[in-house]
Amino acid sequence: MDNLIQIKIDDEQLENIRLQLHGVAVSEIERVKNDVKDPSPFVKKNETCKYLHISNNTLDKMIILGFPKITVGGVTRFDKREIDKWLYQHNE
Repeated sequence: MDNLIQIKIDDEQLENIRLQLHGVAVSEIERVKNDVKDPSPFVKKNETCKYLHISNNTLDKMIILGFPKITVGGVTRFDKREIDKWLYQHNE
């Protein structure tokens, strides 16, 4: 017995799915390219802003909302792995 389910979607929905998949693929490729260039998962604040394509002020607001950071001896770093987890958990 085949357990096939058929779902009918219109062209607009199909294009929307394609765009979302493309966005995820491009994002993951960029993330991997960045990891290859710099194997360290820990980045400075300005590097975090570049990684996320956001401003310093936006990052400050995200930190208030619980964005993961590590501070040791007054030096703050951000773990790219934790950044990715946090973003996926807070995806709307």
